[in-house]
Amino acid sequence: MKVILYEKEKQIRLADREIPVIRDGEVLLRVKACGICATDIKTYLRGHPLIKPPVVLGHEVSGEIAESRNEYFQVGQHVAVAPYVPCGMCYFCQREEFSMCRDLFANSIDPGGFAEYIRVPARIVEKGMFEFPDGLSFSQAALTEPLACCINGIERSRIKVGDNILVIGDGPIGLMLAHLAKIYGASVTLSGMVDERLSVARQIADTVIDVRKDEIPGGIGFDIIFVAVGFPELTETALHLVRKGGYVNIFGGLPKGSRLAIDLNQIHYQQVILDGSFGFMPRQFRLALNLLSHGTINPELFITDTVRIDDVESAFEKSANREGLKWIVSF
Repeated sequence: MKVILYEKEKQIRLADREIPVIRDGEVLLRVKACGICATDIKTYLRGHPLIKPPVVLGHEVSGEIAESRNEYFQVGQHVAVAPYVPCGMCYFCQREEFSMCRDLFANSIDPGGFAEYIRVPARIVEKGMFEFPDGLSFSQAALTEPLACCINGIERSRIKVGDNILVIGDGPIGLMLAHLAKIYGASVTLSGMVDERLSVARQIADTVIDVRKDEIPGGIGFDIIFVAVGFPELTETALHLVRKGGYVNIFGGLPKGSRLAIDLNQIHYQQVILDGSFGFMPRQFRLALNLLSHGTINPELFITDTVRIDDVESAFEKSANREGLKWIVSF
């Protein structure tokens, strides 16, 4: 089978691998679509401390079951697949803090989403693989994983109808957070600086701010702020813009060793909550797929293009240059 192999910084190539052999309880998935994620781009550009090349990247996966050794799934079913699931038994899982599971990455799709076939371990088949209807395309279903991560952040914020929300960042994640906040009944302001993305934002948010031209308004402050870009200084900006008793979520991944300068009196006397969110629960993954399947979330707002495997490097470069939104690799 063909795979896209990440060999070192700024170097990926098409390679051949043996089709994985599945065991009892597992599924062999013919990958139909895999989204290019910000983590894939950061790894491609400058490496990742936890990802050792050569390796097959990709974790936003949908496809068709090619072989099944699991009694609950049959050949031909269209499914979206989570890249990992919690063990359900450790200290953190018992407290429903599933993203902190000690065994979270013990089972993962093999070899990675940018491959013609992947082996789905039994634990993921059981907890993190869900069928979707014919009305949803494979490319659209590949948005399930990033949307599930956004649902996790939204739920942590305890958003309420009428809340005044700010999303800092106009990438796919920022736009998904804004879309979800609107569904929850919030008034949404989104800030960014890329014309094409701001144009999409205007179809979602109540107010869109181009930070190259305008400042984000102050006043009493926002109830909830999501920082959907990986720059520590923007978290400091968020802390200046949140109201007393408000909530700030550091959603975008930050470089290792990032530090934040904050006035602790804001946390103590003003009772501002500074939080973060990572990953998703299986329940949130299923909810994300349902929102996409029923059209509650419009997936076409986020998909820029679907490219074939021989165009992957070009799609990586365009994504790195903030051209478009979500690029999907089709097999």
